[in-house]
Amino acid sequence: RSKTEILGLEKGHYSQPIFSPDGKSIVYLKQGGGWLRSPLWSNDQGVYQYLIRDKESHLLTDRGSNPHFTENENFLYLNQWREGHLTLQEFDVTSRQFRQIAKTEKGIELKVSPDGDYLVYKEDHNVYVMRNPQTGKTISTGTKSLPAGRLSSYTGRDVEVVGSAVYWTG
Repeated sequence: RSKTEILGLEKGHYSQPIFSPDGKSIVYLKQGGGWLRSPLWSNDQGVYQYLIRDKESHLLTDRGSNPHFTENENFLYLNQWREGHLTLQEFDVTSRQFRQIAKTEKGIELKVSPDGDYLVYKEDHNVYVMRNPQTGKTISTGTKSLPAGRLSSYTGRDVEVVGSAVYWTG
């Protein structure tokens, strides 16, 4: 039986919480106010890691969204805008170094599957999947050299990859 635990974070705008694969930490976004959110409690925005045992949070990086892990808790994957393109960045939690995995010209969300073998992305209101060749070079979505399969006819948002299944909201 699981129990609910209050994390005791300072007031803020928090979103996209995920557990690390080993269950020892929670990674989340701390965002600013605006639009429907109050501008209060908008300081120190970024991607944070909450260590469950220590009951402490620390900033991992001040930029990025859509955090997710593969099976290796040492690497966190984030979406970042770079040079006008949405990119998928691999972030080494220990060294705090980024490595670009993929980029898209028209996409609005990029994720790597939990086993690291596939990339899932959302482009033109559809969800696509393609092989992740893991060559160390940046992969561009929408190219004929790396074909992708369309999974949806129209999607809303919030693409999630769980095991070998892909889910999204309609």
